Amino acid sequence: MHSVCQFVERVICHPELFLVVATYFAALTFSVVFWRGRLARVYQRHWYDLSYRGPNEEMSFLEIKKVMDRDPLEKHFRPRLPLKYVVVDTVILLVIVLVTCCLILVIFNYPEISVENNLRLVIPGGLLALFGGIVVASYQVRLRARSANRQEWINAMRAQISVLIDSFPPPSESRRSIEETNIKIKQHFMKLELYLNPSEKVHRAFVEVLRFMYGFQCSERMSPDNSRKLCIRKQLCIPESRLGWAKIGEDCAEAEWKSWQLRAVRLANVLLKREWEQVKHVK
Repeated sequence: MHSVCQFVERVICHPELFLVVATYFAALTFSVVFWRGRLARVYQRHWYDLSYRGPNEEMSFLEIKKVMDRDPLEKHFRPRLPLKYVVVDTVILLVIVLVTCCLILVIFNYPEISVENNLRLVIPGGLLALFGGIVVASYQVRLRARSANRQEWINAMRAQISVLIDSFPPPSESRRSIEETNIKIKQHFMKLELYLNPSEKVHRAFVEVLRFMYGFQCSERMSPDNSRKLCIRKQLCIPESRLGWAKIGEDCAEAEWKSWQLRAVRLANVLLKREWEQVKHVK
């Protein structure tokens, strides 16, 4: 109790210490608010991000299949503990504790500082703050430009995706009618493939769902030099061809068609949401 009173007395008696403590608590409050959002984003999985590697990291095809089959309103996602984020957050927490301890020691051992010493401390600190402000401002300008370009790219993708999903041939369509539809949407399909990133599994999975719904062949076959490598469609449990619907009843074919249309919409939502998350967090 005596130590607390001594701490308060020193802060009150020295206005410069009061300013330092107030600034520290303001920064600490901002950090707590920031880390609350970070904890939810990094250590909790979401309907569009089931990866255990971290926020917006690449998902496996099994996780992508779960995304297609699961209602986004379901909340029972297990938390994740990505190692690289745990290490970074632990280091930052230790730094905060160290800064807090140093601040307390400085206040308890605070000497009288002359005007001359104050100027020696203020001038370099002001120059450093000015330099930091210039660097941050230039970095923010670059981030805004990147975000604007990425947002335009997302809008262009959304336009092509909406056309392609809306034009899915119904299950009762004949093969000739499906081929005619494919000719009409070929331009949209090619544009979308050029917009997408073939190195991302979510993008490749979405293309395979589209190819299946339009009756195209699988774009990836089993590699002859690796018998354990599976085609994307097999990993996502996509049928080899939609022509098999002709062999089942009309009601069953309609139900299957609606089911895969729903999966396509969910996967499109996931793809666009993940890209928007990268815009928000400038990844």
